[in-house]
Amino acid sequence: MKKVFSLAVFLGIIIQNACGAIIVKPQLGLGILLSPDLSPIKLPGETVTTIGANFNLQFILKVDVLSYGLELGYFNLINITGSAILADNAGNLGLRSYKEGVTVVPVLVIIQNNLKKIRNFSPYLQGGAGTFIDYYDFKTDDGKVSESTSKSYSGALLGAGGTIPIGTRILDVALKYYYIESSDLLDKPTTFINIAFSMKFK
Repeated sequence: MKKVFSLAVFLGIIIQNACGAIIVKPQLGLGILLSPDLSPIKLPGETVTTIGANFNLQFILKVDVLSYGLELGYFNLINITGSAILADNAGNLGLRSYKEGVTVVPVLVIIQNNLKKIRNFSPYLQGGAGTFIDYYDFKTDDGKVSESTSKSYSGALLGAGGTIPIGTRILDVALKYYYIESSDLLDKPTTFINIAFSMKFK
């Protein structure tokens, strides 16, 4: 997955140099899961983490007030650790520590509404829709028990952000809300917010 994003960034830079109207925006962010509630599946002794760092990449075509583009992302939404008596593929029982998690990769078409500038601050609104690829992974620390699945779901995003110059650089900050129609863990809609940051030179 990291190689795919590295390639996307490289191609984005080439595209941006070839056509100045296209903005390539790599963003680092902090994601926070809002739903579903994981308490029904949480086992005694498990540690559940629903806040994590993430990365996404936007390609935006500047068209005056309205801009259009594409967003690719990598969101580490859920991480669970614990211990349980589990059987391996040979049927041998044992107390094993395990990790399981859900990672989401959005592929979205986005529209950006560039609002009126407020002094040096340039606000914008974003909306988008597309596909979210949901990856579920379970494995024990000894590697004797593992399971991986992936499914695709429809979803959307709504967000607001803005850019402001800081010296020779431009800081871009955005708050985005994501909705996914379902999830592998509870077969219920998934929602999360993401606080994203990016920096570029003028």
